[in-house]
Amino acid sequence: MKVYVTILFLCSWLIFHAQINLVPNPSFDNIDSCPYSVEQGAFASPWFNPTHPPNDLYNSCSSQINCSVPLNWLGFQYPRSGLGYSAIGVYGYTYNGVDNRREYLASVLLSQLELGKMYCVSFYVSLADSSYWSINRLGMYISQNLVSDNLNIDTLSVIPQIYHDTLEILSDTSVWVRIYGIYTAIGGERYITIGNFYADNQTDTIANKYNSWFVAYYYIDDVAVYELAACEAG
Repeated sequence: MKVYVTILFLCSWLIFHAQINLVPNPSFDNIDSCPYSVEQGAFASPWFNPTHPPNDLYNSCSSQINCSVPLNWLGFQYPRSGLGYSAIGVYGYTYNGVDNRREYLASVLLSQLELGKMYCVSFYVSLADSSYWSINRLGMYISQNLVSDNLNIDTLSVIPQIYHDTLEILSDTSVWVRIYGIYTAIGGERYITIGNFYADNQTDTIANKYNSWFVAYYYIDDVAVYELAACEAG
């Protein structure tokens, strides 16, 4: 517990002292066009889904229930900050007749990570109200090269360096839950990818019998990668 409290304090200290966030468009507020339907996550460039189909984007500029804020077709949630957020289906998702499809969020960083340096990494999630499933597996994979496979219909076969405590199901639909950790760079990392990187038999779930949309679907907001200087790390 002491380790996690220290990490949380250091990450909060970095943000308070206005260090540079290496994640571009971290709260999905800078958009090329106002979303008017689902699968328009690419409007919040440079974010994209490295597999398929495109992720969803929600913004207060939209008058369409499919993608409006705070009320939209799958729930009610205000952005943690700014005007909008993105969202992905991470378990039980069916697309073009294929079951248990995974969606991911990916972006290129503003600059490469440097060998041996430590970085505070975090993002926030909130389960959509209409999700039938809630799960325990959400994380971020940090890489030198883009992890992409448009033919992949299931799970990206990489291990995330930053991930949620797997003993707890992410089931809160009212507040934003922070997933965070400290990452030591191997040098040259340029990409981040967010999602569920674990197979169905490695993912714990809770079902909400009152909901009929058989998916674990999470809103994502405020993604951050900050350098953690040696003096700040102790």
